[in-house]
Amino acid sequence: MHNITTEPNLLKRVDDLETAIKTSSFVELAKQQTQLESNSEAEKLEWELLSILQEKDSRIKITALLGLSIDQVDAKLAEFGEEDQEESAQSSSAAQQQAEDGSSVEHVFAANVMRNNSI
Repeated sequence: MHNITTEPNLLKRVDDLETAIKTSSFVELAKQQTQLESNSEAEKLEWELLSILQEKDSRIKITALLGLSIDQVDAKLAEFGEEDQEESAQSSSAAQQQAEDGSSVEHVFAANVMRNNSI
């Protein structure tokens, strides 16, 4: 097997990454990458996110990185949960109405599947 080097900087970065993974110092490598002037802002953000994902309180830090608070995220999740419950109740009452109208079970099932897949 032959190694063809087209970009020496890339090889150094690959070696650094392999070493960090082998020695369990990935978080340190990620933090170093966020400090490099040669990395774009997008690359720095990616490395910061990778570093955060290795930490115990990653949920809190990721939401902060996105400019949100845990309370905002929880409120949105609760809002989506309420919407799901409303949609479920609506589809259930529609299915019950169809069943009372004499629709076959297959038609009721198909209508519910189509309704749920339109989300």
